Amino acid sequence: MTYPPQQGPPAPYLPPPPPTKQPKWKLAGIGCGGLLALLVVLGVVGAIVGPAKDTAASRPIPAPTQRVASITSASTSPDPTTTPTPTPTASVKPAVVKAGTLPNLVGKGLQAAQDAAQAAGFFLLKSHDALGTGRHQILDRDWKVCSQTPAPGGRALSSTVDLGAVKTGEDCPGSKPAAPKGDTITYVLTGSHADVQYGQAGSSAEGHVPMTVTKTLGHPLYYSITAQLNGGGKVTCEIKVNGKVISRATASGGYNIAMCEISQDFLTGDWTDTNGG
Repeated sequence: MTYPPQQGPPAPYLPPPPPTKQPKWKLAGIGCGGLLALLVVLGVVGAIVGPAKDTAASRPIPAPTQRVASITSASTSPDPTTTPTPTPTASVKPAVVKAGTLPNLVGKGLQAAQDAAQAAGFFLLKSHDALGTGRHQILDRDWKVCSQTPAPGGRALSSTVDLGAVKTGEDCPGSKPAAPKGDTITYVLTGSHADVQYGQAGSSAEGHVPMTVTKTLGHPLYYSITAQLNGGGKVTCEIKVNGKVISRATASGGYNIAMCEISQDFLTGDWTDTNGG
């Protein structure tokens, strides 16, 4: 075989050299090193990924404050196209005042007057001495009513009823007693304040100073009046029969007593001063 002059004969074929066999310790080193590197890489990736997950998981969820405020604002904003419905308001009811009809109590006994007032629904009751002497109405049946406040008519049941009273044998202030028929006896007291007792034999009534009480002269043969001072002053008593003074007495100072007494002669019918002075 001939070859061109610029090309020589081909080089003889030589087989490739056999692969170099690595020592076992190098392979083991490479394997351990690769595993260590892999663990390092995984650790770095975990460190990067882990905080990101933890941060996302622990991130607080913001409260929807702005969203609620916006919803509230939107719900409370009036719609210009609609007419707002007025909000109903609670009506305040006035206090109910219970009323009743207060009867006329003047002229009744004090006990009967109080019973009548309570029967009509009035339970706030009080009384006072109509003569202004400050006596207490201990036994209501011994007193009679001369005035009442308030006057009869429609009144609130919560009203206080005040009754002015005098003893049953006395005249109300300002009243004109009816003229007694037949013979009369008159008790008269003038002067300072005193404790007064007067009446016919077997009975006694409380009086006051000043006082003029005229009654029909009955059949008892004895009448008297006593007035005891309260630590001072002066008091005078008189007993008259048909306008004529039969007995007169005066006491002055301390707790002295003025006493007037008259008695009737059984045979002649004349009245005499029994203990005047």
